[in-house]
Amino acid sequence: RIINSYSTVSLSTTNPGTNALCGGLVGSAQNIFSGEAGPSLSFISNSYANSVINCSNSAGSYSGGLIGRATQTGLTIENSFSTSQVTSGAGTTTGGFVGGNSLYTSFNNSFYDSTLSGQNICSSPNTNACVAISDSNYFKNNSLNEPFTTWDFNDVWETNSSYPIHKAQITYEQLP
Repeated sequence: RIINSYSTVSLSTTNPGTNALCGGLVGSAQNIFSGEAGPSLSFISNSYANSVINCSNSAGSYSGGLIGRATQTGLTIENSFSTSQVTSGAGTTTGGFVGGNSLYTSFNNSFYDSTLSGQNICSSPNTNACVAISDSNYFKNNSLNEPFTTWDFNDVWETNSSYPIHKAQITYEQLP
C-alpha cells in the first residue's frame, strides 16, 4: 500500500535495448516474483507526482507520470494525480498517468495534467481511465471541481495557488 505519498524526482534512462519501467512515483506495480505468490502493490491513495520522466528506451519499456507499469491484478489507484512531464522513445508504452496497465486496474477520482505531461492519454490500454486536465487553473484554489468533490480537504489535502498538496502533518509531544 502506498498512501499519502508524493515524488518530485527527475528520472532519465538512455540505455537502448533494455526494458525500462519509468514512473514519477512507482516504476512497476506488480508481483515481484515471476510465477510465484509474493509481495504485491494493491492500493495507491492520496498520492501525486510532479516529476520529469525521460524514458528513451526501446520497445518493451513503460513510462508514466505516476506509475510506469501497473499490471497487478486488483490494483486500485484513487484520489491521486500527476503533473509530471513525460517523454519517451519510440516503442515505449506511454501515458500521462500510467504508462501501461492491465484491464484489472481500477482508477478512481484520479487525474493528470495533459499539457504538462505532453501526453493525450491517461494510460494504455485504458486511455480514459482517469481525468485529463489541460488547464492548470482548473485546480488552483478550488476544491469543488471534479474529481476533488470526493477528496478529503479536511485532513489530507489542501489547495492554494498551485495544485493540491498534502496538509502538513505536525506531531509533537507535550513536555512536563
